[in-house]
Amino acid sequence: MTHEELRDTLITKFNAFLGGSRYFAAKYPDVIQIKESTDWDFSIQFGMFNQDISLEELGFYTKGLSNLVYRDKSAIELYHHNDYTNVTVIVRSDLAAYKRAFASIPVEFYRDHLWKSYPLRTSPLDYPKVTAYFDAIFDLCR
Repeated sequence: MTHEELRDTLITKFNAFLGGSRYFAAKYPDVIQIKESTDWDFSIQFGMFNQDISLEELGFYTKGLSNLVYRDKSAIELYHHNDYTNVTVIVRSDLAAYKRAFASIPVEFYRDHLWKSYPLRTSPLDYPKVTAYFDAIFDLCR
């Protein structure tokens, strides 16, 4: 299964949301340029597990939230893919609110303050501040 086939399966079977830099690169290609190796950060709604296929059957395994670089309060569980190490699925308590929150982020703010792989970054991200930001906008969008 290719990245694209996996993406399509997650979107059609789990109503997954593709966030992160791939979301912004698709929406604002002049501002955010990604590489082929860029992470695929999916989110799904807690309880939205498909009856036909499980995440495990797609090659995912539970990694635990302690492995998230920055963990906002909407995250419930983290899954990694066995073959595609740059593909993750985060199970969220309120996916609709998370999508609204993510869509509300101005692209330049995302690039300059939230994008961990920004090529022109001169200093490391302050992950506690990034988490606090995501928690705040998530609360506003609930």
